[in-house]
Amino acid sequence: MTAAQQAFCRAEGLAPDAFGRLLAEDAGVIGLARRLEMGEVGDREFEARVAEALGESVVAEGLVARLFADLELDRAMVEAVSTLRANGVRTVLVTNSYGHSAYRWDLDLLTDARVVSGDAGVAKPSRGIYELGLAEAGVEAADAVFVDDMRINVDAAREYGMEGILHVDAAATIPLLAAAFGVELRSPEPDPGL
Repeated sequence: MTAAQQAFCRAEGLAPDAFGRLLAEDAGVIGLARRLEMGEVGDREFEARVAEALGESVVAEGLVARLFADLELDRAMVEAVSTLRANGVRTVLVTNSYGHSAYRWDLDLLTDARVVSGDAGVAKPSRGIYELGLAEAGVEAADAVFVDDMRINVDAAREYGMEGILHVDAAATIPLLAAAFGVELRSPEPDPGL
């Protein structure tokens, strides 16, 4: 989400790392973000506090939607998950959410099931959210593969007994998924501009 956070900050006239620093340094915002992820507070309370902390030029209303406006689905990963599903692999999205306004996509179309932290009242890396995900998948931890872009969440899944894949990009993750499930998956084409 870092690129989306930086785009939000630039659009708001802030330093590109302003929101990231706020989440790393402001204990009040850190706690509020955690409560938002758990569904204990709504978007508006979070937006008001974050806008206040970022400065008077930031409008609170719609802040969460703007924060995620530049977040895009990784088409290669969506295709890989679709291929896994077509091959009988049950997929479950386990996500820490910043409220429902953060999602512009129909999550029901992307995976077989989903566990959204704000609805479940528990967030990664807490064991309870992994248990809910496994229940939705209908598998034991030893038979599950967990993919996330945050090491703390992958480490927690591994401690619980799942295979964990730290997602950096589709080119690295897709071959690991293919090997884990024994399903041929198409890796993204290399960017010729690199």
